[in-house]
Amino acid sequence: MPLVDLQGGALDPQELRSGHLLLLVANTECGYCLRDVKFLNQLAEQYGDRVRFVVLLDSFPKDIATSRELYADRFEFYNEHWTVVPNAQKHVRRLWKKRMWPQYFFFADGKFKRHYIYPNAETYQQLKDYLCALPCEH
Repeated sequence: MPLVDLQGGALDPQELRSGHLLLLVANTECGYCLRDVKFLNQLAEQYGDRVRFVVLLDSFPKDIATSRELYADRFEFYNEHWTVVPNAQKHVRRLWKKRMWPQYFFFADGKFKRHYIYPNAETYQQLKDYLCALPCEH
């Protein structure tokens, strides 16, 4: 079943099975998720040639639009380097039943590689180190 991104385009999950993928599971009402956006946007801008950045938001498009308006001056809420999938509650719950956000999942050619949950300086450095080590292509 295809996912629908924020622009209304269909995103076939099979498309995500090649190359490297950072899959972020988040919510626009999650303080940690909002706090992490600036850092994650910097990673997406810097490593977009190595990794595809996809965020599944357990939020409706109107909530995402509100967050973009409220926080754009601080961190350009999930910028153009991301594929943003709103209203992904079903997929979010399948990935993480306890509904704790944010969750970072890494995949390489469709195979699960790593998972991070704790948003802190150590996790940020681990995320950056992981992305630095990848080849410069999807």
